[in-house]
Amino acid sequence: FALSMAASTAMEEVAAVVAKEGGEIAKELAVALALPDDPPTMFKAPQDVIIRPLLRERVGPVCHPDYAQRLGLKQPADLAQARLLGTATRVHAWREWMDACGYRGEPLQPQDSFEHFYLQNQAAACGLGVAIAPEILVEGEIARGHLVAPFGFVDGPHELNLWIAPHLRSRPDVKRLANWI
Repeated sequence: FALSMAASTAMEEVAAVVAKEGGEIAKELAVALALPDDPPTMFKAPQDVIIRPLLRERVGPVCHPDYAQRLGLKQPADLAQARLLGTATRVHAWREWMDACGYRGEPLQPQDSFEHFYLQNQAAACGLGVAIAPEILVEGEIARGHLVAPFGFVDGPHELNLWIAPHLRSRPDVKRLANWI
């Protein structure tokens, strides 16, 4: 079976947990990274695969608390005065967030781009600007007070799914892992 989600370090975290907790079936785990708006890297589930939705990704702008206070980030329009951070693994993230939350202001474009979410999120935690990030990747930093989400999070266009091949679905270890996840 496979886990499918938009490319992000969350998949690395999920794969690590499955490898640790998933037992023997973890050896047969395939991690599929998919960007729906990027056909060259898109993975589609085979026709006969069993798809089990796990979570809908929630996204939002995040930054260091002092940065948010210094700029007075009270409403999304205030982002026009912020330094926006982006990531090469999700080049349309700001547009996706604007669409998801109904933002109608001037289009937001990142001024700086990083190779991975982790680097972008660390730059935001260091006060270098406002990143657009999946909640699942920043919830720990928010809990520790290193980041804030001044406008909260909204459901984005990406989701995490579990794909189970039909010939594996009756195996006890696959059932255990599917129920555990």
